[in-house]
Amino acid sequence: MRNLYKSWRRYGRPFGSYLVLLAASGFTMTSVSLRLSAATLPYLVNFATAKIGPHTNDGTNYELIDNNRTYYAASNGQYNAPFLFSEGAYAGLSLEISVPTTSSGKAPNGTHTDRFEYEWVQPDDTNAPTFNGKERYFGFAFKIIGSSQAPTNGGIIMAQLWQGSPYAPPIRLDVKAPSLEGDPWPNRLFIQKSSTGQNTGDESFKLYDSTIPVDTWYTYVIGVQPGYHGDGHLELWVNGAQVVTYTGDVGYTPEADGGLTGTLASLMVKSGIYRNRGNPNVAFGFGTVKYGSTYSEAAP
Repeated sequence: MRNLYKSWRRYGRPFGSYLVLLAASGFTMTSVSLRLSAATLPYLVNFATAKIGPHTNDGTNYELIDNNRTYYAASNGQYNAPFLFSEGAYAGLSLEISVPTTSSGKAPNGTHTDRFEYEWVQPDDTNAPTFNGKERYFGFAFKIIGSSQAPTNGGIIMAQLWQGSPYAPPIRLDVKAPSLEGDPWPNRLFIQKSSTGQNTGDESFKLYDSTIPVDTWYTYVIGVQPGYHGDGHLELWVNGAQVVTYTGDVGYTPEADGGLTGTLASLMVKSGIYRNRGNPNVAFGFGTVKYGSTYSEAAP
């Protein structure tokens, strides 16, 4: 089952494809649960006791273990090995994720993107953001490490809530190059809706537009209550100040409720680097990561 789960994650199969994979592998519906066990909220990754596993040929890719929970990495294109560094937020350990300078065109594995992201909450976790009227909160500390070069080919997604392949995330937080070299980088929060398109390049709605200086720690908390009948709720706090309060469509209509094929009924929560190829090297630091049912549980 573990290898089966890795196959679904690695190749971006829709959640319903579990059934196809199970049938092909000789499983029956009574032999396996489709829901992963969930711990009691909040989840906490402070990196002080974290361990990062190796990259191996069986599909294991730098799995991160902290507080008795395992977090998986999603990657493609070119990327560097993640590591923990001591010059972290609040004098603790922090996580560095980076990608090297890459040429435009396809990577050796055929993708047009470079990415390395940790998946903090899986969509099949019973605590994942879903369409049940409950708000969940995702918080983390973040900085653009000083060795980074500003992107030249689009922005870089630093955190996202994802709802199935092959669609763009319905919620994404990104940075992009400043107009003048040396200026703070623009920092933005976007959403997409089923009514205006779920694909990359379809209409996005910008809810936050500010900047972040290079080599400076900022904290973020995203509060999300999915709802596709105009009853969703999305909030954003930056450095403890609330900067977004939005009510409307949040998340896509799930496949099970008449939405597009492959659209999940819950959202995955992840952060890292996701960008187009043909960009210079960039490195991000991530401090304490929290996920909970209240703002106070998730505030870094």
